[in-house]
Order: sequence, then C-alpha cells, then structure tokens
Amino acid sequence: MGGGKDRPEQANHEQEVLWTLAAMTEKNAEEAEKLWMQFAEERAQPNAECTEDEVEQVATWGQEVMSSVLDTTAKNIKICARSKRWGNADINERTRMVGRGRRRRQN
Repeated sequence: MGGGKDRPEQANHEQEVLWTLAAMTEKNAEEAEKLWMQFAEERAQPNAECTEDEVEQVATWGQEVMSSVLDTTAKNIKICARSKRWGNADINERTRMVGRGRRRRQN
C-alpha cells in the first residue's frame, strides 16, 4: 500500500465541508446564538397564509444563515468517501503506537 501516486478511483473523491459542534466552546455557542438572532431579526417570519414558495424561501434562507453562523463559530471538518467518522484523538494515538511497534518489530 502507500506509494506516491493516487489511484484513479481515489483521485475523484469529493470532499464535503461540515462542522464539528463537539469542539465548540460555550463562548462560541453564545456567539452563534447571538449571530443567529441577529439574522432572524432581519427576516420576516412566515404566517399561516404564506405560500409554498415563501416557505421554501424561508427554508433556503435558514440553511444559508445556519451555514454562515457555523462557518463563523464552529470548527470545519472535511468529509470524503474515505473519512473515518468514528475516529478521535485517542484512536489516532493508539493507531500511531501500533504503527511504531510494528515498525520496530520489522527492523
């Protein structure tokens, strides 16, 4: 395995940028809430007589604003087909330790 060249099937993996909320501090969460409230005050809320198009516009607006708020306050993570979403710092350290042990045994 390894090697410097990407195999063709690996070169086309798309990455999606998401956010990790677990890394947010309380200060970041408060900042996100304030920012959301600021955006929400600028937007009129739909009422019972709104049309389907108005509901879709509000939903699109909500997605865009939430992305903007999270871009500002949360840590970005990049997800692709080969990402290990179950990984964490403890698992990464243990994996490094196993790799070191394996290399010592081989040498």
